[in-house]
Amino acid sequence: VTKRVGEIALENWTFNIPPGEKNHRVTATYTLPTEAIFLSAAPHMHLLGKEMKVRAVLPGGVVRPLIWVRRWSFSWKDAYVYREPVRLPSGTRIEMEAFFDNSMENSLQPNSPPIYVRHGDYPTAEVAMCTFAVTCENPADLFNLLADDARMRQLVVRVGKMKH
Repeated sequence: VTKRVGEIALENWTFNIPPGEKNHRVTATYTLPTEAIFLSAAPHMHLLGKEMKVRAVLPGGVVRPLIWVRRWSFSWKDAYVYREPVRLPSGTRIEMEAFFDNSMENSLQPNSPPIYVRHGDYPTAEVAMCTFAVTCENPADLFNLLADDARMRQLVVRVGKMKH
C-alpha cells in the first residue's frame, strides 16, 4: 500500500422541500482542514432530485468545478472517477448546490398530492449528499481529515435532530 484512501461527505440533513416547489435549492459547505487529493465524486439524491453541482473555492478565490449533474436520474447514482486526481489546498471551501422538483410535473413524484419532504432514507424522503474518495500525501493528514469529517457529521446530525 502506497496511499490510503478515505471517504468524506458533503451533505445537508436539515432541509424541508415544500409541496409544489419546482426548483427547491439545498446547499452545504465544508472547509478542508488540510490539503487533500480528490479521486472521485459520488452525488446522491432520490426521486425528486433534479440537479447537483459541487465546486471547490480555493483560498485565493479561484473556483474549480468538482462535479455537475445537470439532469439527475436516480438510476445513475454512481461514483465518477476523475481522469486526474484533484489536489486541493488546506482552507479550500467545498460548496454543494442541489435542486429538487416536488411538483406534480415531476414524473417520478412519489406523493399525490405532493407533501413536505425532509432528509431521510425512506422512499418518500430525499437526500442531498456528495461523497468523495480522498487521499493525502501525509497519512496523518488523511486521519485528521477523516476525523474532522466524522466530527462535522455528528454536529449536523445533532442540529438536524434538534430542529425536528
